[in-house]
Amino acid sequence: MMLVDLHTRSTVSGGMDTPAELVRKAHEKRLAALALTDFLSLDGLAEAAAEAERLGIEFIPGVEIPVKLARFEAKLSLLGYFPDPDNAALRRLLEDARSEIPTVGQAAAVLRDAGALSALADPRSAGIEGMSLEYFMQSVRCCGVEFVEVLHTGYTPEESQSWLDTAKEWSMDPVGGSGYGSVSTAVLGEPEVDYEVLDWLKRCKAEM
Repeated sequence: MMLVDLHTRSTVSGGMDTPAELVRKAHEKRLAALALTDFLSLDGLAEAAAEAERLGIEFIPGVEIPVKLARFEAKLSLLGYFPDPDNAALRRLLEDARSEIPTVGQAAAVLRDAGALSALADPRSAGIEGMSLEYFMQSVRCCGVEFVEVLHTGYTPEESQSWLDTAKEWSMDPVGGSGYGSVSTAVLGEPEVDYEVLDWLKRCKAEM
């Protein structure tokens, strides 16, 4: 099975490895593809892409943006995949988000205009259950977020399946990643995420 990791950070945003080092580690682990999703920064993408090309590993440019949602106090963030790093509106959002967190709708709209797909990162950390979860997911989906990270460090198989079922209920597709570089217990490439997840992500990107 070809494996990918779609959620990582480098030293650009507090991670342990430079963008190039991160790519080399992914290559050593025989990952088929790696996404770099630095927190509020696109600055490591060029370095990572160059090293990925040199090593022959597929590279997915990304970014992570903190977001807020009306009526919820939970700490949330979106992962953006395939953004245009030169998009002025996106760079402005990333800068502004350091002082004022954008709403889910604002971030998703800017990501979309920058050519990116958006995913709700690590939904379990929001701690939302029951009827509140239904309203929460409806609100996120209505903001244009099309993916949910259902595989993540610390999730049990039952939790991942539950989030997958929830995503399907709201016509959202799954992504997954370790959170390596941001989660202290994360191991690059774990949990295992099948390449078919990335394949579908790329198909959706092609249809934008």
